[in-house]
Amino acid sequence: MVLDEQEVISWWHRMVARQGYYLQGWQKRKVYPDFLAFSDSNHDKYLILETKGDHLKGNDDTKYKKRLFTLLEKYSNSPKNFGTMETASKNEEKLVFEILMERNWETQIEKSL
Repeated sequence: MVLDEQEVISWWHRMVARQGYYLQGWQKRKVYPDFLAFSDSNHDKYLILETKGDHLKGNDDTKYKKRLFTLLEKYSNSPKNFGTMETASKNEEKLVFEILMERNWETQIEKSL
């Protein structure tokens, strides 16, 4: 697995499909990311990763998740309080939300670190 090959990844976890950790956006259905990882590079980061096959690149679900992840990353890393989203950590770890497309997911992971 590519996550194992990254020296700055301390740990990663494959999420159980449709159980436990989820993200709730503005649509009714919940988003269950595929992986959660922690990078202890210069700036500690939690990586919330969703994988998609290339055949799903332009569909409505992928577009929705991309918009949701962009907003969550933007506001979770902002110093302002925008409501109820909080992290349990008292440190300044960064949250990174990524949709990884099949064709270039290895490159995308490296850019996220």
